[in-house]
Amino acid sequence: MTLRFRRVLYLIFIAIFLVVAPLMMFYAWGLRYNFDKGRIEKTGVFYIKSYPKNAGIYLNGKLQKRQTPSQINRLLANNYSVKVEKDGYFTWQKNLPIFPQSTTFVEDITLFKNNLKPTLVLAGNFSKFKVSPDESKLALLQNDAGQAKLIHFNLIGNSQKELFTSKTPLALDTWCNGSHKLIVASGKDYLIVNVESGKTDSLYSLTNNYFSEVQCDFYNDNIFYALSQGKLYEIDLIQKKIKILTEDKILSYLPWKTKILYIANADGKYTLKELNKSEDMLVMPASTHYEFLPSAQNYIAILDHNENLAYIIDPENNQPYKKVIKNIYALRWYDKQFVYWNDFELWVDYPESNQAIFIERASNPVQNAFWHSAFTYIFGQIDNKLKIYELDSRDTRNVHDLLDLTAQTQDNIFVNKKGDKLFLLTEAESQSGLFTVVIQ
Repeated sequence: MTLRFRRVLYLIFIAIFLVVAPLMMFYAWGLRYNFDKGRIEKTGVFYIKSYPKNAGIYLNGKLQKRQTPSQINRLLANNYSVKVEKDGYFTWQKNLPIFPQSTTFVEDITLFKNNLKPTLVLAGNFSKFKVSPDESKLALLQNDAGQAKLIHFNLIGNSQKELFTSKTPLALDTWCNGSHKLIVASGKDYLIVNVESGKTDSLYSLTNNYFSEVQCDFYNDNIFYALSQGKLYEIDLIQKKIKILTEDKILSYLPWKTKILYIANADGKYTLKELNKSEDMLVMPASTHYEFLPSAQNYIAILDHNENLAYIIDPENNQPYKKVIKNIYALRWYDKQFVYWNDFELWVDYPESNQAIFIERASNPVQNAFWHSAFTYIFGQIDNKLKIYELDSRDTRNVHDLLDLTAQTQDNIFVNKKGDKLFLLTEAESQSGLFTVVIQ
């Protein structure tokens, strides 16, 4: 190799270095040349995650090499059409921005199956079901040949057990927090049913009294509370004892943790009180129909069904009042947030941040709404259709019609903890009963 050739080769390597080194530095610094603008710009990143995973990612219509979850680097600052697709599922799509030296996170994508088909789990002419607090059991009410049957259905093992049959009309009231006992109205009487043993206690047989608004103690499912002629009673099933807790005239009440909260009417003055506390918590408007709806956390909603108002309170706070919501018919909590609706509007409210998000104004009445276990989505029932709403308000929300329902479904529907399966009362292919629908 001659000296001249070595010098030429040396100069070539220097030239390559001078060209490649800046490019490598640009790459390391997250820089790219923008041919449209004719300049070097800083880039950004998309991080895209979906459930279920392994879904295809499209940016501006171009399929990316990697599926979800994936990080897509070195993107010029711009708005991108992002689409996530998986066979058998509704497509998710949004227009989202990329900013220089920043990551745009798209982590709350939940894909839902299309072409859903209900599968019969338990045949029967059921009128109502109630889900246990631990979501492992269903209590179903069946009306058959002039008799009412109460059935316990285990959601884990898909096993059923008939608890009892009655010629007296029955109504499912509520589960106790321990998920072992159920309150059932039987004509004027109330029955406490242990779904494990099948043992049934009649409150009338125990007390020789008829009650209204019977509720379990928050912690002890052998202690119950009930109203009779405005007086609040405590009933101990083990000791078989009954006692009056207060002489106040009570309209509605709530056993909540170690407290009992109630609304009392004293000569036309309506107040929210705590049992055994002399001072009032709040002065309430006059109403004949209040309802307590507690969250799993500290917040409680008090619905005034006469005026369609909801008072949101925090009983642990020295100043319990948080806010009032007008024009509200019903609500469902999820942790510290709730979905609520009136005739034609659907909203989500976050009391901690005092933020309310408008979801939809429908042309037909809203019948029901409830949360998906991924708390970034809610279900809505409108005109006997089940819809799923995304709460991510960036760009347009993804909204899909999932399923046609029957009038029988109404409140008789829920999603399991995993969020991949619905249980509902409906009719399909000339069969009535409890059905399940796989949605993920």
